[in-house]
Amino acid sequence: MLKILVVDDEEIICDLICALIDWEKYQMQLLGCVYDGEEAFEVICDKRPDVVITDIRMPGMDGLEMIKKAREEKIEAQFLILSGYKDFSYAQEAIRLGAAAYLLKPIEEEELLNTLLKIQEKNEIAMEQSKEKQALNQQLVDSRHRLWHQFLTDFLEGRESAKYGLKEVTEEEINRVFGPKFCGGLYLAAVLRWDNPYGSITEEESRYLTGKCIDFFCTCLPESMVWYAAETKECQLVLLNGTEEETGQEVWTAFHKMQAYACALNEGVVTAGLSRTAQVPAMVPALAKEAEKACSMRILKGCGKILEFDAAAFSPCKVEALLSMKKAKELQERLELMDWEQMKDAARELYENIPGEADPDVYYQLHLRILTEVLQGLSYLGAEVADMRGLIERMCRELRCCSSIAQIIRKTNGQIQEILLSCKEQSVLKENRLANIAKEYIRKNYNKDIRLADVAEQVYLSPTYFSAIFKRETGLNFNEYLTEYRIEMAKEFLKNLEYKVTEVGEQVGYEDSKYFSKIFRKMVGISPRDYRKLYMRDKI
Repeated sequence: MLKILVVDDEEIICDLICALIDWEKYQMQLLGCVYDGEEAFEVICDKRPDVVITDIRMPGMDGLEMIKKAREEKIEAQFLILSGYKDFSYAQEAIRLGAAAYLLKPIEEEELLNTLLKIQEKNEIAMEQSKEKQALNQQLVDSRHRLWHQFLTDFLEGRESAKYGLKEVTEEEINRVFGPKFCGGLYLAAVLRWDNPYGSITEEESRYLTGKCIDFFCTCLPESMVWYAAETKECQLVLLNGTEEETGQEVWTAFHKMQAYACALNEGVVTAGLSRTAQVPAMVPALAKEAEKACSMRILKGCGKILEFDAAAFSPCKVEALLSMKKAKELQERLELMDWEQMKDAARELYENIPGEADPDVYYQLHLRILTEVLQGLSYLGAEVADMRGLIERMCRELRCCSSIAQIIRKTNGQIQEILLSCKEQSVLKENRLANIAKEYIRKNYNKDIRLADVAEQVYLSPTYFSAIFKRETGLNFNEYLTEYRIEMAKEFLKNLEYKVTEVGEQVGYEDSKYFSKIFRKMVGISPRDYRKLYMRDKI
């Protein structure tokens, strides 16, 4: 709605203007009339009208002086000048000063209304353009903000920075492209992680609570120090930039405040891993890795502390040395039996063999190897594991939420149990299929010197596990089944007079005819020769 103020030292003129127009009809608001220039300027400053209808000549302060002072005060009101013919030179000066229009006295209703409507239309257009400009500016700000965070994400993960227009990663270049982001001084990375020392939490809970603590942590620091606080692929990170004197003190103070906040939030504690400091931004990705490494030490040193990176604190330890061929074979054998208790013991033994001073990453690497061995082993056993890669990634992220070695062992065991339970129902059907494959192999190769290990190899199982499956499915162990099948085939050969009795044993896999005769008599009750005679007699 257009707000209008009428200013004239002649009261009759003011009353006339007020009465000429139905202000409400044309969505205009009449603020009132003022009869003195100085008083009018005070009202203008106070009520900020959109249009001031004013005479040029007035006592105290004339219209021209009023316009000048309004422009000095950055008042954006439109001035509509009233003048007579003899004051035309004043009107010209008013137009030069930015008056919207001038009208000659006496005032005509139609002329005044049309002038005001034109001003109203221009104001509406200007307001719309202003809104569009503000929206575009906000989009630009948002876009630059997103671009800045995308650059930092790429920068931390080692991706190419040239696509952002950077010649090199320096303070000067970054500030040139993204605005004032770096103020010089020292750079420090902090990784924060929320823990529940009394039990495990889900990945989603950990990330949510850590995010809340990071937000609080940043509010406790000078705004100029925090130039990045976000969740990366692996962790939740805060990057700081400040002087040597302020950085350490401010971080410790903010950390203690955050601990009180975490306890009140959900009876938890927060661990902070701090990197070393560096003087150039190009070192920041390395600082982020140091901070993450320092935070991982909480499984050894306890959570709820500030842990500073110390390269000398980590001793190398290879997973291969822990998961030797012998250990891998033992793990596989226990897996084949689908025995949860034995698998749990196997996993615990592997973790307990890690030296106390080892790099904490070895716990996560060993966990990955154990999961991989379990899932691959189940695949060989015929179990269908949906989205194996996604399952491993999810379980590895879950392990990062553990705050102690004991929690890591419990979490690993729980994950193995989850996998085994999901595959146990499948295994019943798979075992039937595997037994049928073995039977088919026997039918095709019974006349050869085949052993349990040969058949187990065909179905990618260990002999021990295959023997157990075969017994469950057939009711016979492998040798019993093979012997029964050979004797049944021997009966068929004995019915064919083309074969001598002494040759039949060779046809069904027995090179020693005496041994064949002994087995045949044991299984059938009579000798092979007597069996043929009995068959021939019955045939006659």
